Formats: sequence, structure tokens, C-alpha cells
Amino acid sequence: MSDPASEAAAFFTHFDQHEVNNLDPTDFWGSGPLYVDFHGIRIPEDYASHLVAIYSSRGDFMREFRYGRSTREHFLKLLRSVMNDIEHNFVDTISTERILQWRAEIQELVSVGFVVEFILYHLREIARAFFMRNFQPAIDAIDTRLEVLKKEVANLEGRRERLVSSIGGSSRFGDQTFIFRIH
Repeated sequence: MSDPASEAAAFFTHFDQHEVNNLDPTDFWGSGPLYVDFHGIRIPEDYASHLVAIYSSRGDFMREFRYGRSTREHFLKLLRSVMNDIEHNFVDTISTERILQWRAEIQELVSVGFVVEFILYHLREIARAFFMRNFQPAIDAIDTRLEVLKKEVANLEGRRERLVSSIGGSSRFGDQTFIFRIH
């Protein structure tokens, strides 16, 4: 009988080593999804909605793709996975790390010739919304403090005006000597 501690140590040693993935996502899906045609490429049916939407609004985003069909399928799966993840997250469920992961995937798609730079702009807007939501309490505190200061300034201006009017206006001498206005 093998030693469980040694077996676990061997597993985690192997786990930490880098391996090339030779499996396809369909290797993990059991019965496999239904496939549909997407501009000459067979893709899982549940991938189609986002890809069709992008194609409809932006045109052939694969027109500059420089690799073969199987590689194209891989990158379409990658695009669909990112789009699905974006769809199922909200400003209160994401992190900066997740936004950067999405960005890295989209940059990879751009580097292989997918014309999807517009998603990078969208991710920038997501990041702005994320930070705005996180900074909103500090912004609200500053706004409250500004309102208090504006009221204080208004009170001080009113007090100044009352003081000036109580002596009949401002001094007509300024920086001149008192004798100057007599002549």
C-alpha cells in the first residue's frame, strides 16, 4: 500500500508543473452541445448568440485572422467565453483582476487578427463604472463637505457685507495719504 502523504506530495509536484493542454472543451462536456454553422465554422449552439450579435453590429470581425480553421474555432470559443463571463458579471461582482483578465484575452484575440478592439473600449468603461462605484462614498463625503463650506462662505460673505454697510461703505482713501482728498 502506498503512503498517502507521498501520493499527495507527488500529485502536487505534478500539479505545479506546466503542461500543454491537448484536450478540447468538448472533452469535458460529456454528451456535447448541439453545433451550428457560424460563417462556415461549426460552433456550439450556446456560443452563437454573442458571436452573431458582434457579427451583426460590427461585420466580419474575423476578416484579418491569420490562422487555420481549428485555430479559428479555438479563438471563437475564447471570445465567447469572455463575452459570457462579461454578461454574467455586474459592477458589484467583478474585481480589477477580472477586468484585466478579460483585457488580456481580448488583446490576444486582437493580436491574432480578430477585429474586436471595441471590446477593449467597453472594458475601459466597465473599469470606470467599477472605480466610480468604489469611489462613490468618498465623492459623496467630499460633496457633503463642499456644501457645508459653501454655506460657511455664504455666511461669511453676509457677515462681511453687514460690517461694511454698518460703516457706510468702503474707505475712499485706499493706500493714499489722508491729505490727498482735501486738495
